[in-house]
Amino acid sequence: MPQRTSSSREASRQVVPPQVVRRLLAAEANEPGWRAPGWPGAGDLDDRPAATGTHAQVHRARWTDGRDVAVKIQHPGALARAGNQRSRMSRMSGMLRLMSPGFPVDALIEEIHEAALAELDYRQEAANQRAFAAAYRDDPDLFVPEVLYAGERLMVAEWAAGVPLTEVTHAGTRAECDRIGGVLTALQLSAPSRTGLVHADPDPDNLRLLDDGRLAVLDFGAVAELPAGLPADLGRLLRAAADGDGGQVTSILQRLQVVAPAHRVDPRTLLRLAEETVLPTLRPGFRFDQGWLKRRVVAVMFGRHNVSTIRHLRLPPGYIQLVRAVVSTVDTLCALEAGVDVRAAMARWLPGFAAP
Repeated sequence: MPQRTSSSREASRQVVPPQVVRRLLAAEANEPGWRAPGWPGAGDLDDRPAATGTHAQVHRARWTDGRDVAVKIQHPGALARAGNQRSRMSRMSGMLRLMSPGFPVDALIEEIHEAALAELDYRQEAANQRAFAAAYRDDPDLFVPEVLYAGERLMVAEWAAGVPLTEVTHAGTRAECDRIGGVLTALQLSAPSRTGLVHADPDPDNLRLLDDGRLAVLDFGAVAELPAGLPADLGRLLRAAADGDGGQVTSILQRLQVVAPAHRVDPRTLLRLAEETVLPTLRPGFRFDQGWLKRRVVAVMFGRHNVSTIRHLRLPPGYIQLVRAVVSTVDTLCALEAGVDVRAAMARWLPGFAAP
């Protein structure tokens, strides 16, 4: 659950007033031992949100055993807004089909909608967080707060007291940012084999640096489900691209249904796309930064040889959350300006990538 100081960006978001928060607590937090104002054995709940988001807000409170906890409360009408978002996407489907012939637009819209609904299911989010907490309980570099309660519109977890990563990205030392970048990269690549999941939104707002140096990871509503771990074909694809094997890259993309079997694609163009995106990150001494990311986006979207090829690439069903995880992770690494040995991390955690 995000736990951060209010900002100008959050000021424009919906904030549920204290009286509504208390009604929600009274209606849903019926677990024995829950302490909040007005409840038997009254504890305390801070009326001021510690964090606000599009669909929820977080308050700091105290559990019966004296622990500080984060209480995540869903905003009224969140489910209705998710339905409205799906309707808006459906209205755009005709334009998307014209832009990308053959692209499975309806399936993609449905997958995005299901992912949005999943983020509003706090019992499922609690199950996700518990899986991560169990897998990384003794990890020297990571901390996942224990979930204490989950209801339909309410979730309670341990409070993670530390420095929001948004502050570290502005004031952290290079060594500190490099270390955090390495920890985040290891988490994202190791989690599928350890939990069957990957965090799909490792935004700086969802990460904290604790006093003992561990990285606290919050907000597990958005995950990619990978019960068999990361697909080995992804590792083989990156290995083939790194080796300059355009034929193998084409074959794997066709097997993954990213390229339609009937479409003829120039392997040289695919290798050029790889060079303009992922391959630089595998080289020694590479450092992520926002300027590099912006240049990559421009090169891919407006490159003379790329536009026609991209029109014939498509995202296979079931990959939307994994792509979101990759994009969000890269964006956070760029915010940190982290130097990370991505190649070594992939060789350790990504099936199919290590050289035979």
